[in-house]
Amino acid sequence: MAADVTIMAGVCVSTLCTGAVESNNAGWVRLLATFVCVVCQWHTGVLVGTAATLVVTGSLVSALAVAGASAPLLTAAIWIVVAGTLSRIVWVLLERVARTADRVMAEAAATRRAHRVAETIRAQEREFAGALHDTAATTLLMVGTERPDTRWLATQARRDLELLRAYAQHPREDAHLARALRDLVETLPLTGVFDGPAMVSVPPPVTCAVLDAAREALNNVVRHARADRVHVRLRGGSGWVRVTVADDGCGFDVDTVPVTRRGVRESIRRRLANVGGSATITTRPHHGTTVALEWRGE
Repeated sequence: MAADVTIMAGVCVSTLCTGAVESNNAGWVRLLATFVCVVCQWHTGVLVGTAATLVVTGSLVSALAVAGASAPLLTAAIWIVVAGTLSRIVWVLLERVARTADRVMAEAAATRRAHRVAETIRAQEREFAGALHDTAATTLLMVGTERPDTRWLATQARRDLELLRAYAQHPREDAHLARALRDLVETLPLTGVFDGPAMVSVPPPVTCAVLDAAREALNNVVRHARADRVHVRLRGGSGWVRVTVADDGCGFDVDTVPVTRRGVRESIRRRLANVGGSATITTRPHHGTTVALEWRGE
């Protein structure tokens, strides 16, 4: 900055040697000096900017006065100080506005981060609550069901504990849909039939959602359907999967399910909706129930 001011002062003084005043050719020097003083305010502190403006303006006014410049030309040169002052004011205001904008943006970003964290926590809590409902709570309620063989309860309880432990420790990314569905059917306390390929490849979140929804559908068969037989069918391909759970039980009226019951609403339908899938329940009293779980990628 010192070098810039020195050079500009030298240019101003050079008007004494070039005859710029006599030939009415000093306007470019004034414009250049004004530009230097204005821009100087954007890169220096108040003291340095003020000193630079006074030095440049003083050099130009002194040179013009010695060269015999007219009063209007001297007045125009003095206005460089005003231009520099206005530039400083504008810069200070811009800095304040920028700092305010930065602060507002930072607060907004922090709010968005907090909102995302809270949403993630709530989603995890809902997922764990759904897992608790579908496993331990359901198994405990099944103790009182009228089933001739209750030996399956120990195996079911052990699987519930393993599943809850997996939910609490880490996301389930290694679930194999076909194998898991087959295992679920084999542990049912009624006649179960699994029909499906050995492997269906879908994204892990979809696998977990379909598997959990199917587990809840089978839990409902055991608890409420009074069925003798349930048929689980798995079909899938590149970018799609469909699982149907059909029983020969008593059926029910979907519209009469209380809003406080979360099995169909949360554990089945919402789970599929969260991964972009859908769940369709077809049933009527005394004609069994079919739950169709479907997901198709974009």
